[in-house]
Amino acid sequence: MKKPPDPESVEPVRGFPREEAPDDPLGARVGEMAVARGLVTREAVEECLAEQRRDVQGRNPHLLLGQILLRRGLITVSQLMEIVKEQQGCRRSAVGPLPEGETDIAIAPKAAPKENRTIGRYRILREIARGGMGVVYEAEDPDLKRRVALKMLRHMDGGTEQDVIRLRREATLAARLSHPGIIDIYEIGTVPREEDESPLHYIAMQFVEGVTFAQAMQRLSVPDRLRILEAVADAVGTAHRQGVVHRDLKPGNILIASDGHPVVTDFGLAREARGRSQHTMSGEILGTPQYMSPEQVNGEVDRVGVRSDVWALGVILYEALTNRAPFQGGSVAEIYVTILGQNPEPPTRMARGVPPELETICLKALEKDPERRYPGAAEFAADLRRFREGRPILARRPTVRYRTAKWLRRHRSLVGALAALVVLVVLTWSGTRLAARESTFRKARAEAESAAKAGDWPRGVVKAEQALEIRWDRDLAGLRDLCRRRIAEADARAAQESRARALEDRLRSAQERIRDVEEAFYAQNIDIRERLNAGEATVKDLESLAADPVHAGSARLWYLLGLASHHVGLWDQAESALSKAKELDPSDEQTLLSFARLCLDRGFQAMVNTPGEDPRAAVDRARQWSTRAIEALTRPGKEWEGAAAVYREIARVTLLLYDDPHGEGGRLLMELHNRGQVRGIEYCCLLMPLFKKASTPGMFNCSLMHRPNFTWGFFFRGRAWEARGDREKAIADFGKAIACNPRFFEAWFHRGIGRYLNNDCDGAISDFEEVIRLKPRLAVAHYYRGRVWHKKKEVDRAFADYQTAFDLGPVVHSFYSARGHAYSDKGDFARAVADFEQALRMAPRDWKHRTEVETALREAKEKLPASK
Repeated sequence: MKKPPDPESVEPVRGFPREEAPDDPLGARVGEMAVARGLVTREAVEECLAEQRRDVQGRNPHLLLGQILLRRGLITVSQLMEIVKEQQGCRRSAVGPLPEGETDIAIAPKAAPKENRTIGRYRILREIARGGMGVVYEAEDPDLKRRVALKMLRHMDGGTEQDVIRLRREATLAARLSHPGIIDIYEIGTVPREEDESPLHYIAMQFVEGVTFAQAMQRLSVPDRLRILEAVADAVGTAHRQGVVHRDLKPGNILIASDGHPVVTDFGLAREARGRSQHTMSGEILGTPQYMSPEQVNGEVDRVGVRSDVWALGVILYEALTNRAPFQGGSVAEIYVTILGQNPEPPTRMARGVPPELETICLKALEKDPERRYPGAAEFAADLRRFREGRPILARRPTVRYRTAKWLRRHRSLVGALAALVVLVVLTWSGTRLAARESTFRKARAEAESAAKAGDWPRGVVKAEQALEIRWDRDLAGLRDLCRRRIAEADARAAQESRARALEDRLRSAQERIRDVEEAFYAQNIDIRERLNAGEATVKDLESLAADPVHAGSARLWYLLGLASHHVGLWDQAESALSKAKELDPSDEQTLLSFARLCLDRGFQAMVNTPGEDPRAAVDRARQWSTRAIEALTRPGKEWEGAAAVYREIARVTLLLYDDPHGEGGRLLMELHNRGQVRGIEYCCLLMPLFKKASTPGMFNCSLMHRPNFTWGFFFRGRAWEARGDREKAIADFGKAIACNPRFFEAWFHRGIGRYLNNDCDGAISDFEEVIRLKPRLAVAHYYRGRVWHKKKEVDRAFADYQTAFDLGPVVHSFYSARGHAYSDKGDFARAVADFEQALRMAPRDWKHRTEVETALREAKEKLPASK
């Protein structure tokens, strides 16, 4: 016999290969051999062949003769196995044809992708996996600057219609699942092939840096294997609760990330848990042989459900405990037969030191009857967790009655021969047996009641079930159900506490990383960009936690997400997260202080008053933000101290920037400044020169002394250099402000203007493009980029940007002036005259460019006859 194929080298079988016709000589050979052995009559075989012929005509070529004989009870599994062994070397077996010259399924050779090939917007880096339907590449998403796993149909024709349906179903089902242990789906798409324009279908999904569980298992200890399998079962349980059955669980479809946590992938065979799949025919076999449940092997589509995934988890647990598969054979056909007809050897016989509890869990998951398995992966995970935590498991070994019934079903003929003897024996000892059973019942019931009173719920369940196996008792059944409910409640509390501990660990780590980012703003000679990159990663980590409904009620999670988002310049997201944290815990001082600091920064942003904005609207916005900061730090009966008191007073001072007839703001600032080195004092130093209305660059050095990486300190000092006409120093300070907050579009905007005036047109274009990326609907950014294009003599590009600025609005006089100059350069003097006249009508009387535009208008009018 050939060496059994390795579980991970066997290609997933998408269905038994079909026979050419029901009367094919090799296909009919199964029936002929059964007749020759005297197992069935020729008439019975003819009826089975007729049934097979009807299925072929009904577009179901997958129900084979061996299966029909089994289902009708005409032969047993062991008899079918003997026939299969006799057919070794044939290219067909009772359950379908095998490839010529071997008894396992061959894997197609890998084909290397073209170097630097692109699929859609993704750039292929390398091939990382290949399966029966698809091939997976590591690729790069240049738009989002991240690596992805790109799965495509591997067939040269783009895949059959069924393949495409399964690929899309995989993406659709996996995308609706939200769990850290389930692969994230980013996109599903179709692009034309380079060779023939035929459609190429793909899925872009999360790229997990690591190895498969199959690759890692041998070097992991058994406790580590169990920890991983428990996490996998939790993830699969989440999929079950959201209505998805995986149907192809195996170590090769479990990725172990670099941080050690498992991720379930490859939902290519997944289906919805409720209802029959529209894409799987009755009798079609889907899955990987060693991990398929009996109902999958039989092609019983309607019975394949969450308990089929439990079976696969049981197979993986068996391998984790014994380092071997529970069901083996020299061919795929033999594996199917052993799955259907043989029980696995108990793990305690296959490996030393296997705890009996784990064997019980494993064998319960591997029950042939789905109803006797765990109801779902969550319950399987819960029993593993109970074992890990030293608590009693709920699984119980099969009773003697059940094992006897199974033996009787497999040996009907022997049962008939012994029936008379059994009846005789039963009559002789039945009286004694009944008395003993009643005594056992009363003892078990008493122990169940005692255990329930003591709160020992698992023992209560065990003893109650022992008694109920003897005879039914309504009260005792109610007691058993009560114990089960108490166990479920305790498990729910334990699971919640476990999740809370795991969340707390991740939040503690995130808080430390956020603290590092914040400290960098106050540190000298530090690479602020490196710290901000770490902050960006922390934001993504917290976003993934917040997306899980299980964590949605954690105020601390939302607080940290808001704090981290504020530090990296995601101010809209920070406001949303901090508002959520305030809603969940209105009295948390750290959340209120962080919200006030965010409002203060939003107020300073409103003060900047980007060109083209109504100054009165900007002032109103700044006042609103300052008022919200004050409200956050004002509560009856609470005297705020330290940084919170400083930020509250600073918010009050900012209100006086616009209306301070008695000089109250200056006095308050001096009082704040005299408090010494307190967090927040840098804002005090920032406001002092702003109150003087005529600030010099040096006045902002105080704020930068207290906070060396202070966005506002660099920005306002740059504005002061700008006012003095020292563009080089202004450009340098705007660049430092950008380093502290790369999303601060006002700094990009003013540096772009400085570079434009310094004739650094390429640098100016780059800056304005970043402004447009951050604020795509900012008309003045398109206007200034058009000015730069105009200066570079690229008039068509300038017109395109001017038109966008007009479309976005609000339109100001300078838009008309700039476009008028562009029309003049193109020789369209009539339009130039119209734009110049409109600019002069809209502009204030003291517009500094009025004389220049009047001169341009006069020259354009003089050229009008020539243009006609």
